[in-house]
Amino acid sequence: MSTDTSLNREPNDEREAPALVFSLIAVIVGIVTGLGAVLFYYLISFFHNLFFYGRLSLTLGGESLLEPSIWGPFVILVPVIGGLGVVWLTRTFAPEARGSGVPEVIDAVYFREGLIRPVVAAAKSLASALSIGSGASVGKEGPIIQIGASLASSIARLVHLSTWQRITLIAAGAGGGIAATFNTPLGGVMFAVELMLPELSVRTFMPVVLSTATASYIGRTTLGMTPAFVIPAPEAVSAGALDFYNIAAMSVLGVACGVTAWLFIRLLSFTEVTFERLTSNQYLRHATGMLFVGLMLFGFQYTYGHYHIAGANYATISEILHGNLLAFQLLVLLFGAKLLATTLSLGSGSSGGIFSPALFLGATLGAAFGIALSLIWPTANINPMNYAVVGMASVVGGVTGAALTAIVMVFEMTRAYTIIIPLIIAVAVAIGIRRALIDETIYSIKLTRRGKHFSSERHRNLFLMRRAEEFTEEGIATLPEATTVSNAFELLGREAEVQYLLLTDEYDEVSGILSFEGLLAAEHEHHEDWPLARLGHRRFVQVGARDLLSQVVQQLTQQGVDYALVYAGAAETGLAEEVVGVLDKDHLADSVMEQFRSFSTTP
Repeated sequence: MSTDTSLNREPNDEREAPALVFSLIAVIVGIVTGLGAVLFYYLISFFHNLFFYGRLSLTLGGESLLEPSIWGPFVILVPVIGGLGVVWLTRTFAPEARGSGVPEVIDAVYFREGLIRPVVAAAKSLASALSIGSGASVGKEGPIIQIGASLASSIARLVHLSTWQRITLIAAGAGGGIAATFNTPLGGVMFAVELMLPELSVRTFMPVVLSTATASYIGRTTLGMTPAFVIPAPEAVSAGALDFYNIAAMSVLGVACGVTAWLFIRLLSFTEVTFERLTSNQYLRHATGMLFVGLMLFGFQYTYGHYHIAGANYATISEILHGNLLAFQLLVLLFGAKLLATTLSLGSGSSGGIFSPALFLGATLGAAFGIALSLIWPTANINPMNYAVVGMASVVGGVTGAALTAIVMVFEMTRAYTIIIPLIIAVAVAIGIRRALIDETIYSIKLTRRGKHFSSERHRNLFLMRRAEEFTEEGIATLPEATTVSNAFELLGREAEVQYLLLTDEYDEVSGILSFEGLLAAEHEHHEDWPLARLGHRRFVQVGARDLLSQVVQQLTQQGVDYALVYAGAAETGLAEEVVGVLDKDHLADSVMEQFRSFSTTP
């Protein structure tokens, strides 16, 4: 499998920067990402005011429910108009700017050597600001992650950093974007560690911390230091949270959140596939989805006086956490409407994240669960706001698979420290239930549909981000498969600097591989008259010299073979003359062990 060639490869003079220089570059990434997050915030404000109120303003009241649009019932068309602009932007400049953006960043980290086009940052900023500002039910987290990652990749390419440093900077940019946007510096670090970094070590962790802290400082000095959700008297709200029955009930809520996460993942994947099958016209596809979202917006405004499900809409979550929106029937309706609106928005082609919708789903589900429990057990000290906070973290953890990120970010966004113990338990339960129902996260399922599988387990290492050509055995010779063992020695000699023989058929295509040791063993066993075809390995994989080692290992494992032919160009040709070397499992295993020996002794 060859890597995508749509991106220009790194120049041959890429180099590994010294630790101090790399740290300074990480700080620069934090500055640029922090400024990008601030600009993104104001872009959202600009488009929201323009689309809903026809005014030019950069003010957006995130903590208060939005006032009605001046367009009346024609607000139904606002998401449609914004959606058409999103389609034009993504089709014209960056198709990868559609959707959440996080799968595309993971794709770049694990399958594209950390290469992200610079135009993605600009296209994603505009497309996502259009989507959120015009009322699409999407969040800010996915866009700012992709924006930060694109900026970081561009800086790394500008100074010709090595592949592992470029990938580390992408994680640093993503974490910095999260920290600056949500005012969650620890959450930004946790996100980078759990979902972005293929390797966790001092050399990768420190740049992430530096970038995230820098971006967070810029975000706080520009956008303010208050948490995303200001809970009045958090000690009073959290009263009784550590009672045994509350912890047990929140564990049950974790089960419900795990099922919700499964439903969210499945429904979003189904919606994406369904829209793709309905029509190939992206404008019609997205306009259809956003028309339904517009109808829901108008319906909520007409019935309840507020849009509720529009954009990231932290205001509705704040109303729940303040105890101002605790009607059971409305919470259930908001839960179902948000789930439908988000899957319609993203499934039809919006540009935006899933973090904010997941928070919304968790808050409405948790509050409704707490209200139902208080009705069943009126004498118990049950506070629905506690359950809303726990639900927020549990749904986020369930859909993303990032437990620490969910716990830390929701804590930083609410500062509700006293419910941290039941929150941790509920998140663990939610992730366990979701994994029992579906192994994929909301990010990985999109890559799986493309045939790209990756593991987020910590045993993955930046070693696997290197290229196949770095491990290729180049001592090869080509012989026809009909050549006998004795004739092979006559042609090559016994002291030849040949490690592998490529056996070719009548079309000069490689039909087998034979190690020189295997040739010597055949002679020792007196098989001089055997043709090489009888000795060679017929099963092997074909890879490109620029393919990542992780892709090569995946192919070797999936097909159960020991050898990979490394081609200078496209691996599909099969011609012996284009083979530059052989990569075998034993040599690769030795290289891995050597890598870990040196890694373990690195200070």
